[in-house]
Amino acid sequence: MPNLNDVFLSIMASFIGFGLVIGIAQAAFDFGGGRSLLLSSPVFAQSIGVAACPSGQVFKTDSTYDPDLGYCECPTNYVFQYPNNIGSDRGSCVSVTPNAVTARIPLVTGWNMVSLPLEPNKPQIGEVLASIKGKYSRVTSFSAGGATLYSPTLTQISTLKELHAGQGFMIHMYASATLVYEAVPSESSKFPTLNVGWNLVGPVGVGGSYQIANTLDDMKQYVVYTLKTNVSDPAAEASKVYYPTITAFLSTKGYWIKKLTDAEIAAKEVEAKKYLDTECIANAVEKRDNATLAGMDSHYTTLRNLVVVRARDLKNAWLQFSDRKARRAEIARVWNKYRTDIRYMQRQSSVLKTNTWKQFTIDRKACGTYATADDYTSAGVDSSLQMFAPSL
Repeated sequence: MPNLNDVFLSIMASFIGFGLVIGIAQAAFDFGGGRSLLLSSPVFAQSIGVAACPSGQVFKTDSTYDPDLGYCECPTNYVFQYPNNIGSDRGSCVSVTPNAVTARIPLVTGWNMVSLPLEPNKPQIGEVLASIKGKYSRVTSFSAGGATLYSPTLTQISTLKELHAGQGFMIHMYASATLVYEAVPSESSKFPTLNVGWNLVGPVGVGGSYQIANTLDDMKQYVVYTLKTNVSDPAAEASKVYYPTITAFLSTKGYWIKKLTDAEIAAKEVEAKKYLDTECIANAVEKRDNATLAGMDSHYTTLRNLVVVRARDLKNAWLQFSDRKARRAEIARVWNKYRTDIRYMQRQSSVLKTNTWKQFTIDRKACGTYATADDYTSAGVDSSLQMFAPSL
């Protein structure tokens, strides 16, 4: 196969032979594997020291050849390669773009919230979405500057121009399809830097996932959610699924992440107390009443034992003491002991009741302030339980 560079140079030599300064002309050849050779002419302007370079390319000189001669600066991702022959008036711009890889993102009918896991070779949105052309209606994204929109039928007024690695976006599909684009390979994985406020992002890298609680430094500073599949209204709360229901950031998925300000964090903590966890309050009520029932069982058992002892000792006083004075003294002793034991039992019962309700108040607060609003009953409701203990 002939050397393409030599062929190109021989063709262009006929033009240079006329002593003309030729504007930049480029020929790109694909050699496979994602590499190509871009030939630029003229690299050196022989008749005068100025070249007509394309917009964005700077004319440069090089004393290796001649201070009056020069070449047009190579485009992005290309470097200038000097000619083998020092006397040649041209070099070439050689691609330094690494071998491309193919990235794939599955999409379903309706709204999808996704992100690019790898940087596309051509970030222009039409190029990135070329594989699903005609299968989607619109794309929205978000950055520090606000929301951006792309419509394939209104490209002139669309504000979303490019898509990059880690950038999240929502795309509405007419039918299920797989987005395929050529990307710059990357062996590293990372998560995009987050700004204060809302961010629409996704993991950067190939495959894998990131545990949300490990990726974000303090979860109380963030609000995180993604979209369910096959949603018709992405703004509806029913379409969203929040952390901690979702536990990991997955490759190719998109996530809304709000990094809160200090004031928002404080407000969030206050608001968190204004919910009602019905299962929590039900467990707290059960715990309180089980403790009350256990206390009542212990109270009644102790009271019964005191009455049994009283009955036994009074009977013995009548049977064992023939002396009236001694008998009366024994009877008084039995009743005094009974009264003392009853009072002690009442104090213990009152302490148990108070502690049970104090613990319930602590447990109830953990269930949200609405629990107090819905059930404001206090320990006084159990005061009637004292009726079972004699008032002596």
